[in-house]
Amino acid sequence: MHVRGLAVDITIGDKFITGDKADKQGGIPMGSEHDDFDDCSKIAAETPGATKCPTLSGQVVASRQLLRKVMTDDNRMQSMSSEWWHFDCFEKAKLDLKKYPASKY
Repeated sequence: MHVRGLAVDITIGDKFITGDKADKQGGIPMGSEHDDFDDCSKIAAETPGATKCPTLSGQVVASRQLLRKVMTDDNRMQSMSSEWWHFDCFEKAKLDLKKYPASKY
């Protein structure tokens, strides 16, 4: 989806920084690093008592919820349940990927 321009990995920050340094320099704490695929990265982990994630403070949960609200309110983006940072442009099920082969991009 990323290579086709149909998905984005994004966070909230107080500085404009790109690449691998974004999580460590200027990113608002989100409870896990970008591309950290443990249970703390899942949206379900935000439910109190759902997992043992000491990094998911009330402020972290509020920041994740704000990011999802901003990205999904106009129904143009859809969040991914296993990655708080990942958003698809629309439902993958509605896309005929054969029309958009990754080799074209």
